[in-house]
Amino acid sequence: MSRFTVEPTPLAGLVGVQRQPLPDSRG
Repeated sequence: MSRFTVEPTPLAGLVGVQRQPLPDSRG
């Protein structure tokens, strides 16, 4: 249960930051 709480935390942050530059580079 501990791993699940630490995994989604950093993953959500990385996904949010990666989603921003992805569309910017394409556009």
